[in-house]
Amino acid sequence: KIKGKLEKIHCRVKGLINKSYSMQDSKGITKIALIGKPNVGKSSLFNKIINQDHSIISEIEGTTRDIIEKRMLLGETEINLLDTAGIRKTQNKIEQIGIDKTLEHIEKSSIIVIIDDQNPEKTYKRFKNKTWVLVQNKIDKFPKTQKNNVFHISCKNNDGIDSLITHLSTLVDLKVDDIYKNYSYTINERQKRLLIKIQTMVRNFIHNSKTSDLT
Repeated sequence: KIKGKLEKIHCRVKGLINKSYSMQDSKGITKIALIGKPNVGKSSLFNKIINQDHSIISEIEGTTRDIIEKRMLLGETEINLLDTAGIRKTQNKIEQIGIDKTLEHIEKSSIIVIIDDQNPEKTYKRFKNKTWVLVQNKIDKFPKTQKNNVFHISCKNNDGIDSLITHLSTLVDLKVDDIYKNYSYTINERQKRLLIKIQTMVRNFIHNSKTSDLT
């Protein structure tokens, strides 16, 4: 009889954990990946968004070979912003590792920002199944593309950056709203740890107990 009651408690606690949303949980962090060919200004845009000189900027193609990640607030929502390796065909094994990592992170990202200096739509076709934003950088150097749904920016002159950040903040808020739709409760990290501790203790007791122990 006691064992049966404990099994019901275990199911109830497990359900609470599965239906609870915690901002500290990785599931609550929206990932935004900046992607594109080498030398189109991904690292420059990354630095503009986080307002720091965090990524190395160089005219040499393939400078970024590892994922650079920054957790930050975009509006009132916490995100992980990723600066990724430029996507291109290469014979350099080290650079290829960075490109492979980029493709892995694209799959895990909620939003991808596709950056090009002339035709971002060409890169977009490869990732059209994701939530995406098309950005043409270096409008101080190249004419603006006439394609629809493209943000035109110049990291060099700070043109269009604020509008792009506002749009990304709106997309992130929509993603968070979708998360809330899937969960019934909001809990903090301490409450979640306690629920997990209760679940583990009850589960272990059920597993280790024998009928003779409960008589």
